Amino acid sequence: MGSVKTADQKVNEEMDEDYSLDRVPRDKRNMGWISITNITFGIATAIFYFQKGKCYGAFIRCN
Repeated sequence: MGSVKTADQKVNEEMDEDYSLDRVPRDKRNMGWISITNITFGIATAIFYFQKGKCYGAFIRCN
């Protein structure tokens, strides 16, 4: 059987912009410090509420 190329399998066309394993150059960075801070506080708040939610279970006692 032969292989079929789809629209998602673009070969070497957009590989220049892939920074998943490398550092992103400064001119390509578009997130400011406020956005990064908001994301950080959002994750910390979610972890906090997840941990507090464990204390209100039927068989779990938290002091």
